[in-house]
Amino acid sequence: MHTSTSLGISAIAMAAGLTGASLAADLVEPGGTAAATHQANFAKDEFGWQLFFYVSQQARADKAGVPDDSKTSFAQYDPDKPVVWETWALATGGELVLAGVGNASEVFKSPATKPVAWEELVRPEQQKVLAPSLKSSPLITLQPGALRNLAAGTLQAELTPHPGIAGMDETRMNRVTYDTIRDKGLYSLEGLDRAYTAADATNDPMIVDFEQAAKEVKARWVRIDQPNECNPDGADLDAAKQRYHWRTLTSTDAAGQPEVQTWGLVSLHIITKDLPNWFWVDFGHVDCVDVPPGFGEPVEPSDTTTRGPKATSGENGVRNETRGTKWENYVMHGTQVAFTDAIGRDTILSNPVIEQPNQNSSCITCHARAAIAPQASNLQPGPSVPSFVGKNGSISPGVDFADVGIPEPVFKAGDQRYRQIDFLWSIPFRAYSETGN
Repeated sequence: MHTSTSLGISAIAMAAGLTGASLAADLVEPGGTAAATHQANFAKDEFGWQLFFYVSQQARADKAGVPDDSKTSFAQYDPDKPVVWETWALATGGELVLAGVGNASEVFKSPATKPVAWEELVRPEQQKVLAPSLKSSPLITLQPGALRNLAAGTLQAELTPHPGIAGMDETRMNRVTYDTIRDKGLYSLEGLDRAYTAADATNDPMIVDFEQAAKEVKARWVRIDQPNECNPDGADLDAAKQRYHWRTLTSTDAAGQPEVQTWGLVSLHIITKDLPNWFWVDFGHVDCVDVPPGFGEPVEPSDTTTRGPKATSGENGVRNETRGTKWENYVMHGTQVAFTDAIGRDTILSNPVIEQPNQNSSCITCHARAAIAPQASNLQPGPSVPSFVGKNGSISPGVDFADVGIPEPVFKAGDQRYRQIDFLWSIPFRAYSETGN
């Protein structure tokens, strides 16, 4: 974790004209300190970039969440290699259960079992594992029963990458988030029930409160070896590889033959508990800044470090430290630290790809609804199903992507009394039963 001293050294070096690309301090994870909290509050765009620099460094192949110390910064990298956040614990992947291809999640298994110790997470050279987007897929919604009602064959078609399916999400947790879920038993429906009961006994509105250094990322990828939603006309693959962080994935073509595909990173959400209501920042590829027709009004990127006459560290959205690298093609869409601004206006933070139908949405408001009610014992018999599918509906109050500003209280809805799970939708949406039923 970052210490106050190392954060100060980094700030001094930048003030002296040294770039982040030249600093070995890039290898130190920001967050978890009083200095980080101060920066998240009072220099939030700069803090967002420091997070981006750290998680975008090439990762060691043999350990989870550790930068490759043979590289001095995020600006040094090899092709088709994972960066730090790609080696954090995989939260997504459980959706693959219903496709009949197994569960790739390292956190939420089916049946639910305790995840391995962080040091035991295997990190061999491996290809990407992509899961269907819970936001943009025409087949999957965040409503009760949605996944259970899909035929396995239909979902398999959704999971097979093809030109009509560009939305693939990847959500990962750093060690602090992972260890908290593992140690507190929040990886199963039964564990959530037990945590709810404990919170209920003390009248605590939250069943878990993550440590300050907790982080989570969510990424979106599109194929760059063919036309895609960000580049409908297609592009030369060699040229695209110079402009994207990219990874290969082996799938099958229409004839059932192996097909090597190239996918490029187009969106990256990063959140950290350095603030009580978390710190939120969103990045995206320049090819995907414009909103496709029919998907609402565009929200202009906001970044005080690279935009406007007072920009301190770049211009036109490009950070000085990224120039000459693939990362110069990634811009900050904005940061979010509160439900409203100083004069009471609702704050907005969205990604033009992930939130296509909801450009004027709010990450913090939506995630404030992440809560559960004690319904784990009401699961109907049958295949293992995600936690939001219960006998009487969802054990969570559900999401509302149109919610902005100060959220409506979610502690009671009908006969259900909900308790918050500290802004992480990953937990109520992805936990399975320990019995496999």
